[in-house]
Amino acid sequence: MKQTFKNIKKPLDFSKAVRKKADIMTSAEYKVMKGKSPIKRKSPESDMQQCCMRYFNSKYPEFKPYFIAIPNAQKREIKTDKKGRKYVPSANKQIAEGMKAGVWDIFIAIPKGKNHGLWLEMKIKPNKLSPLQQQFYTDIRKMDYACEVIFSFEQFKTCIDWYMNLK
Repeated sequence: MKQTFKNIKKPLDFSKAVRKKADIMTSAEYKVMKGKSPIKRKSPESDMQQCCMRYFNSKYPEFKPYFIAIPNAQKREIKTDKKGRKYVPSANKQIAEGMKAGVWDIFIAIPKGKNHGLWLEMKIKPNKLSPLQQQFYTDIRKMDYACEVIFSFEQFKTCIDWYMNLK
C-alpha cells in the first residue's frame, strides 16, 4: 500500500491523556505557579487559580467537590444594538441567575474549627480588593467564615494547609 498523507495514522499523544487523567502539572504550569512564565499572560490570576485548584485536588482528593470557583469576573462579549447602544447579552442572564459583584473567587465549603468555610480572593500584586470585595470580606467575617486574599501560589499552599489542619 502506498503511503499518503491521508492514510498515515498520527501517533497517539499519551502525555496529554495521562496528564488529564492524573491531574499532573506541566512544566509551563509550574513556571506560571512560580511566577517565572516566559509568556506574558492575559489572565495571571486565572493561571494562579488553576494551579491552586490542581494543588488542592491532588493534596485533598476527598474534598475535591468542595473547592468551588465563583466565575464573577469573566470577560463578556459586548454588542451594539440598532440604535448604537452597547450592551452585554450574557450579563442580564448571569445577574438573573445570581451573579453578584464583589463576591470572592473561591469558596472551600468545608467547615473547620469555628469557621463555616473558607473564602479566597486571588490577586496579582499590585492589585487590591475593590470596595465591594472589602465589604464582602467584612460581611463574611461577621458570619464566621475564614477568608484570605491570595497573592502567590506559596501563600495559597500555606493558607490551605493551615485551614485543612484546623480541628
